[in-house]
Amino acid sequence: MNVLIVLACVVQDGVSFEEKKLATAPADAEVTIAAFSLDGRSVAFVARAKSESVVFGDRAGDAFDKVQSLVISPDGKTVAYTGFEGFRHYVVVGDKKSPSYGGAKGLVFGPDGKRFAYAARGEKSTDWFVVLDGKKGPDFADVDAPVFSPDGATLGYGAAAGEGTVLVLGERKIETGDGVDGPAWSADGKTLGYAVAKGERWQVVIGEKKGEEFDEVLRPVFAPKGDAFAYPARTGRRWCIVVGSNKGPDYQFVGAPVLGPDGSVVAHRASAGLKWCIVVGDKAGAAFDQVGQPVFSPDGKTVAYPARKGLKWHLVAGEKAGEEFDFVGPPVFSPDGKRVAFGARSGSELWWKVVDVK
Repeated sequence: MNVLIVLACVVQDGVSFEEKKLATAPADAEVTIAAFSLDGRSVAFVARAKSESVVFGDRAGDAFDKVQSLVISPDGKTVAYTGFEGFRHYVVVGDKKSPSYGGAKGLVFGPDGKRFAYAARGEKSTDWFVVLDGKKGPDFADVDAPVFSPDGATLGYGAAAGEGTVLVLGERKIETGDGVDGPAWSADGKTLGYAVAKGERWQVVIGEKKGEEFDEVLRPVFAPKGDAFAYPARTGRRWCIVVGSNKGPDYQFVGAPVLGPDGSVVAHRASAGLKWCIVVGDKAGAAFDQVGQPVFSPDGKTVAYPARKGLKWHLVAGEKAGEEFDFVGPPVFSPDGKRVAFGARSGSELWWKVVDVK
């Protein structure tokens, strides 16, 4: 089963564009993971000493052997993560700790930060289910990471059931044949998209309409406005981004597409050999060892993204790579597109940085 995670924030309401240090890790601890709220006002991080714990605000959480999947709610008030104790997994949301599981994945908050869901595994490797607001859902042989609809009213996910797969949408189940990846919704929530397989051939489904067949297809991504969409597709060993019904250049691998504000331009990650770049339209940018998900400015003319060269990360805005950090988080544009804010770590210090776009 496929998992495709998309983060495409063009501009976020209430974002701080004041540069400031948000936190400093304890001197005897190493920061392994950091997650910044999209408004730039809070940060959570994993501090590793003899064990690992999550620090959020002025409080450190319970100690675990290892912590993964650190996320902050959209309102920046709650942190969630997966903690490991031996071979057991626990999901922590705020100050609430779940029962132990054999596995956990796909932690996600609803759009308003009030709802929370994740996928978890029981004692058997084929005993998967989704937990929504603390309530366990039906059992499946496997499940994908859950996704909330834009209004937060519906939770959807793909699942393996019996000899085939289904797409679960709240209480509704759609039989999808031999494979499924999705769901995805248009920004207004009126159009549903997902990918399905019949035998070894995949195609995207938008509403009731099926697209061209490929060797593999991942779920579609919709534009911030309207019904324009794009999706990754594989033919043989090569991947491309399909925009509507038009195929782009092929690469060794591509990341999830991000559509500009009006859906007329698409950007995505792409690899050729050991290097990665950001492709905007059909134009490939500079090569790096690793790149993060691109984000469009409000007018769709500029793209910003994190990029790693060697051991150091930069924020790339347009064609300019900024100063070096140990980690750079997702960028957020100001409403006028002239500034970009982002979270960054430099040693033990966690910063909210702001740069001008030229």
